[in-house]
Amino acid sequence: MINPTHSNAASSHQVLAKQGADFFNAGEYAKAHRAYLEALLLVPDEKRYKFALIKCWQMLKIQGHNPRVKHALMLCLTDEDIPPQSIADTWLQALFFDPDMADFQTFTQCENYAAFKTAFQPGQYAELLNMPYFILGLRKCVVKHFRLERALSWLRRYYLQEADKEHKQAVRPFLCALASYAFLGDYILPYDESESADVGKYATDFARLSSIDQIILASYKPLYQFSEATDLFDKAVQQQLEDVLALTMLQIDEPLEELEARQQVELVPHKADQLTPEAILMPYPRWSGAHAGRFAQRRRKIDQPLEVLFIGCGTAQHVTMAAQHMPKAHIDAVDSSLTDLAYAQRRVNELNIPHINFICADLADLPGRKRRYDLINGDHYLQTVKDPREAITQMAACLKPEGVMRFNLLNSLSRININYWRTHAQSQGYTDDFDGINLLRHDIFTLDVDPQYKRIVIRPELYNYVGCKNLFFPSHENAYSCGDIIVLLEGLGLKILSLDLANPAMQAVYKQRFPEDFTMRKLSNWQKIEQEFPGQFLNGYQLVLARSDTYHADDLPAWYHAS
Repeated sequence: MINPTHSNAASSHQVLAKQGADFFNAGEYAKAHRAYLEALLLVPDEKRYKFALIKCWQMLKIQGHNPRVKHALMLCLTDEDIPPQSIADTWLQALFFDPDMADFQTFTQCENYAAFKTAFQPGQYAELLNMPYFILGLRKCVVKHFRLERALSWLRRYYLQEADKEHKQAVRPFLCALASYAFLGDYILPYDESESADVGKYATDFARLSSIDQIILASYKPLYQFSEATDLFDKAVQQQLEDVLALTMLQIDEPLEELEARQQVELVPHKADQLTPEAILMPYPRWSGAHAGRFAQRRRKIDQPLEVLFIGCGTAQHVTMAAQHMPKAHIDAVDSSLTDLAYAQRRVNELNIPHINFICADLADLPGRKRRYDLINGDHYLQTVKDPREAITQMAACLKPEGVMRFNLLNSLSRININYWRTHAQSQGYTDDFDGINLLRHDIFTLDVDPQYKRIVIRPELYNYVGCKNLFFPSHENAYSCGDIIVLLEGLGLKILSLDLANPAMQAVYKQRFPEDFTMRKLSNWQKIEQEFPGQFLNGYQLVLARSDTYHADDLPAWYHAS
């Protein structure tokens, strides 16, 4: 029973948090959730309790409407240090249990736009669409729900083609949130030929459109494409329209800042031509906050002045988090996409993290540079390279004598459902453009196939255009078993310092089968276990390696244990 012993709120929340931690560690997640929820509501700005609640939500499912949970979710959604995707599923569960949103579920059950148009009454549903909880989640979260996404696309079409000015104005906050959602998904929401024709007319006459019609157009095309859109920003400032201001900052200010941020990115000579294109491309994935709270709870800071390299860093969310953890390090973050690096540069400028140097380069460019590194983090870089052995050799060439490198490898069985849909797309002749991707998405959501192939609907990449393109139409992908990893590393002159291959149950099996190998690093032993329990390795493999000719210790460096 949760029973704080102090009446003073300043101490009560600490008692509740202690109870929550004890319950969580004992596996009593529902009780932990109640304790942390009460603690957060006593101290709404305490980030530790928000992160603790998120851990509970990841272990539980919302079972009904709870106004206090709804309030806690609002506190998390408005905190820029909380990653929205960590609470997106919980937000969606709570949304469908919310009695205020009951009518909205009616729209999600419609089978086509004609049925939706008959059911929808714009004057009746304006208050529902403008609910703060709904539009805040819509602005920030990936909606991993086919019927809800379809209803959003029908609402967008209705306000483009059917609604009068009064009804449009009445739902301006919702339309701004919808435009933000569409932008963050790279405009993956499907539309038909009539919409396409109307969007073309709107775009041609943008300067003559009313402000509300410009907002509606922003749910089909980004505002930065229209030079006259700055007038919308000026109007938002003058009239203090916070929803419009947030939209224009997202779709105009931030992309233009990313164009300027390209000048801060170091380019190797053969990448210099990437500075010239004027087109603004879509970075992926976008992310919110730096999430320092996550590290404050779990890790000590590393105070050594390390030299660190992140290869294939993308938009650098994990680099930014690591930089807070290693404040004295020099960090080089490398990727071949200037679009992604410009986004990353803008974010670290906002967060005032000065010790990250972004470099637009390929891995092959790095061994010729003079800098050598204590830690090279390859993350999932080896997933898409054509020659992973050569890539590992190039990474090793960039290490200091006592340096280590870390990377993750995909498990081949974990790609079964993805490969099924890749094969389906190929058999249907689908291409990696907007039309092909939406045809594939429609099949994924509607075809009657084996349930194991339907599990792909929980992947956030499915709800973003660039994410879908990367997931279903990769130029190359490498996936492994333990036996494959043995072949991959053979003869490269590397030693394994850490091997994370399986869940705790398999680790217990390893200890029982091979008690003499207390380090649990022998791949040939893991291969035998994987052959017996192949489904237990779907999370992939994380390896930490060092050069056997220069790294003489048998364990990781002391600083690594805090990293």
